[in-house]
Amino acid sequence: MKAISPNGSSLTKIPRGNEMINIHTIPINIGDFMKDTLHMDTREVGAYILLFIAHIQSGEDGLPYDPKRLARIAKVSDKVWKNTLSIHILEHFHMIPHPTGNPNLIRLVNDRCLEVIRQVESRSEQNRRNANKRWKNDNTIDFRSHNDRNPK
Repeated sequence: MKAISPNGSSLTKIPRGNEMINIHTIPINIGDFMKDTLHMDTREVGAYILLFIAHIQSGEDGLPYDPKRLARIAKVSDKVWKNTLSIHILEHFHMIPHPTGNPNLIRLVNDRCLEVIRQVESRSEQNRRNANKRWKNDNTIDFRSHNDRNPK
């Protein structure tokens, strides 16, 4: 899902039950990224990044293990996905059963994506607690203009 922030930048939203987490940036450890992608060519790196972002958007459930959908997310044809890309990219994901237990709904999960999701959730929760503390504090700064505070 995409949304627009008040300053006009786009936000990525991660579904969490009834709540969405807005992400402006994705923290990426350059060393881990290079280690994971050093053996890949440009097209494979692009597909990996697109799958990585899609995984973060879909949350901890991961991506559906459906070659046609994975090819579409990676923006390549089914033939290219099957013959070349899936070999190098899927080694960075592992399969887990769907929470419903349906064997036809296997999900792909990347551990680095799960770390990013947890970091973002943790930071979001900390920011939420800090904002609640700040707004419950009686010493908050009143940003209204003098005329708004003291109407005639």
